[in-house]
Amino acid sequence: MLATAHSIVKHNSLRLIPKSYEPPSLDEQNVHGPRDLANLIRHHWNWDAGSGSRVFGQAQISNEGLTSLIEIAFHASMMPEEGRIFRFNLVNRKATFPAAVFRRVCLDSPDSMRHLAPICTHQDCALRVFEEAGKLWCDGLEDIGPIGCAVMSGTPVLGALREPPAFQLRIKGPGHLVAIERGPGYELRGGRIRHITPFTALGPVRKMLEEISANLQGKFAEWFGVPRTWNANRFTVPWVLATVCRIALNARRGGAFVFLPGEGSDAVSFGVHPKYATTSPDLGSDIVSFWKEWYGASQSANHNDYTQAGRRWIVSWARLLSHADIVGNLSCVDGCVVLNRRLQVCGFGSEINITDEQLSNSPRTFKNFKTGDVCPDREFFDAIGGTRHKSAARLCKAQADVLVFVVSQDGELRVFSSDSESVYTIGPIDTHSPRS
Repeated sequence: MLATAHSIVKHNSLRLIPKSYEPPSLDEQNVHGPRDLANLIRHHWNWDAGSGSRVFGQAQISNEGLTSLIEIAFHASMMPEEGRIFRFNLVNRKATFPAAVFRRVCLDSPDSMRHLAPICTHQDCALRVFEEAGKLWCDGLEDIGPIGCAVMSGTPVLGALREPPAFQLRIKGPGHLVAIERGPGYELRGGRIRHITPFTALGPVRKMLEEISANLQGKFAEWFGVPRTWNANRFTVPWVLATVCRIALNARRGGAFVFLPGEGSDAVSFGVHPKYATTSPDLGSDIVSFWKEWYGASQSANHNDYTQAGRRWIVSWARLLSHADIVGNLSCVDGCVVLNRRLQVCGFGSEINITDEQLSNSPRTFKNFKTGDVCPDREFFDAIGGTRHKSAARLCKAQADVLVFVVSQDGELRVFSSDSESVYTIGPIDTHSPRS
């Protein structure tokens, strides 16, 4: 029975791939290495080129160059620089608007990459690489964050910016690489490769995001007299939530974010007791303000009005960025961060206190999200892992319509969710979205 519990806990993940594409199978019996990771990405590149749908061209790098790049990055990830192991990112030079450009450096060895890694430790920065005359080069530092990339497509002021890079290689630790592409994504860690799934592809998460977006758009229409038919950017809420989670993941301290049903701040009635009660930051209000300035800029009648509205929009965007960062950092305090369904923080440092009686009286069962297989409670809790995971599972077992993101200290993210009949756990998942 433990095998069933482990399959629900550890292998209940999903793949987001083009419908007509069939990725190679992953042999879980063998030890995987960087060449295996390159082969998987290359397989999709070749399929994409043959399908005629490739927007990214050949990514300015050959199949052989890709293999070399991943192998160099893999070995560089295990080489300390002045006693420290760095986490850094790589993107292809197809991206534009670099933050810094310098004389090109030949990436002909792990050492050459390791020496550059210290300039790229922030999650929103990446070394810009390309291939020329059969060699790999780095010639700049790219801004791949929300300021540098048009993750807010259609924005009134910065609409000329490009979309996020179509291919990213993230070095997250010794021998720990994540390759994100417009097709499937993969993670190499501990000699094993797994498919990674963007959190926005998960049914319970997507349902919550749509609920929050609809709620905020209703507030926006009500507060500012904007027609409900006006289409607020549907990427705003997923992007904000991804930013919050990435901050917590990069901190490597562990944490949890509990999303309660409704718009109230009474967490105690759900069995969640905040040590530090608060009603801010209110990311929902920040998003509505962001939409207000965006809408105002789009409705400006003349150049001066447009310029002033654009400035206010930039300020509102910066405020939203800053507050998302703050919410992510709240998870570094022992206990969970509690939010409602308009992304208002209700407290942090919170303790989940669910009694055994509540668990025994609950009608909900633990189910595999894909197969519907049911796992007995005792076996599930024996297999679930540490205190954070057990607490999240107990909360979802006792309360309906709750969703919890659990961040482990080793940088993994899992989702627990509940409805009136079932509790699901999915992961590990990734914070990228199909657009980033």
